[in-house]
Amino acid sequence: MTTWKKNLMGICEECGEDFVKKQQSHKYCSRECGGKKWKRLYKSVVPEGEIYSDVVKKKWELGKQLICPHCKKSFEKKHMTQKYCNKTCRGEFTFNAQRLKAEQKRYVE
Repeated sequence: MTTWKKNLMGICEECGEDFVKKQQSHKYCSRECGGKKWKRLYKSVVPEGEIYSDVVKKKWELGKQLICPHCKKSFEKKHMTQKYCNKTCRGEFTFNAQRLKAEQKRYVE
């Protein structure tokens, strides 16, 4: 096991500036540089100002009929990561799942 030295110098992966790392895993000199890198690498699949293209619709299966895991109603998928018919169902399903997990943990103990 190696011991980590405090105030280890690093080079920012975004801007190339030297900086003092606060943790061994730090890669960026600031939150701004980390944010710039993230925005560049993980930008939306839909160019700004464009409506979903046919290629994007096909890739993410937009327009496909899904069944909501919470209320069991059928709905049309409108967003890339959509799983629930609306925000209310998403919130209730997540809350109920967390509550059930906590109850099961208490029952096991």
